[in-house]
Amino acid sequence: MAASQQDPTVKCLQSFANLTEGKIYCVWQAPQPEAITGWFKKMNVPYDSITKIEVEAAGGTVKAA
Repeated sequence: MAASQQDPTVKCLQSFANLTEGKIYCVWQAPQPEAITGWFKKMNVPYDSITKIEVEAAGGTVKAA
């Protein structure tokens, strides 16, 4: 999202969509969840929940997030 590039503390890293079910999952980076919810409210973006990622796996490697 271009608007997220204008905020130095909130960054959209990756998005996944299931158009059949009408669901989108996004990976965001921010210093705390309140920064993301504040950005969503400011940009009028609806969301269901925010979950902190604790473990990350890619290419067969697992590491703390």
